[in-house]
Amino acid sequence: MSRLEEVVVRLREDVSSLKALFSKASIRLNHLEENVKKLRGDIKALNNRIDTDIKGLNDKIDSLFRWTVGMILGMWVTVMTTLIPILLKILGVI
Repeated sequence: MSRLEEVVVRLREDVSSLKALFSKASIRLNHLEENVKKLRGDIKALNNRIDTDIKGLNDKIDSLFRWTVGMILGMWVTVMTTLIPILLKILGVI
């Protein structure tokens, strides 16, 4: 009977150590879940910031494009208003 009692005692110790091990594993998993939730929040915030920055850059590009088109049209009008009187003078209309 003493051999059987020793086995039971060892089994109880093993079960006790397994319970402690699973408890530690559960705590670690809870900690990991909290970290993952925090990381997801950080990623969402970073994604929102990137979206805002991209929108700002798109607005700036649109504005610069309009300025460029305006400058090209302004130069074209200036060249035409300079060349038309010269052409008319050459043709003898003026």
